[in-house]
Amino acid sequence: MNETGQTEAKQRAATVFDGWADHYATERERMPYFQAQLAIVLSMLGKESGRILDIGCAAGGEISELRARKFDVVGIDLSPRMLDFARRRFAGDGGVRFCHADIERLPFAGRSMDHVVCLGVFEFLRDYNSSLAEIHRVMRPGGVALFAIPSRISLY
Repeated sequence: MNETGQTEAKQRAATVFDGWADHYATERERMPYFQAQLAIVLSMLGKESGRILDIGCAAGGEISELRARKFDVVGIDLSPRMLDFARRRFAGDGGVRFCHADIERLPFAGRSMDHVVCLGVFEFLRDYNSSLAEIHRVMRPGGVALFAIPSRISLY
């Protein structure tokens, strides 16, 4: 797929998720699959701390738990509506920041993130190489990167 095709595919995905923003902001966190996924993420982070990049943060469903563990959170998403919900939700929290960004072109300095969480993003990418390279670039050595990708065993 050429650059134009990739851009159009990302715009379509953002539009789809704009339409799901209300669900993500009000219902998703209560869903058993999401609670189970979040429990796994938190257990894998163990006693880690620092600055964590939440790629595909949506409406911010996992951010409260990350903040409870004293992480500073930077959330990115392609969906403007998702980011609107997340920004409103965490407006008074100085430890949370959001930006509209693309996983293949992260607007952060090298080694500026201690850890990365990326739940439900890779299944929308045609190729993982540039995204993984960007995550590697922005993450400090020894950081933890956690990904959730549907498989034949589990959609979640």
